[in-house]
Amino acid sequence: MPILDIELIQNLRKQKGWEQKDLAHAAGVNPAVISRLERGLQTDFKLSVIVAIALALDVSIDTLITQEYHILPMNLDPLLLASLNRLSLSGENKQKTIASIIDAFLTSYSGD
Repeated sequence: MPILDIELIQNLRKQKGWEQKDLAHAAGVNPAVISRLERGLQTDFKLSVIVAIALALDVSIDTLITQEYHILPMNLDPLLLASLNRLSLSGENKQKTIASIIDAFLTSYSGD
């Protein structure tokens, strides 16, 4: 089972109107890397390649990982996890602001 979601990567690439060579150029990797990835011929990649592909496709690294390899935090509601995943795509300032809001809420919240 591949670690990277090949079908998702292909769909994201096609949504941008890109050929494999365009994704390779945007990610700064050899076009053969993208070809091997999308054909399932290579299943292990350097972290730098995965990061480059995620940045080129404007998604989080976690988005590219197949569900079988996701490590979910225990005891978190799925709705909260979905919100945190969306937040992870935001900029650092927004993340810090939201973290402050959550911290203030948790500090003042007495219910369970």
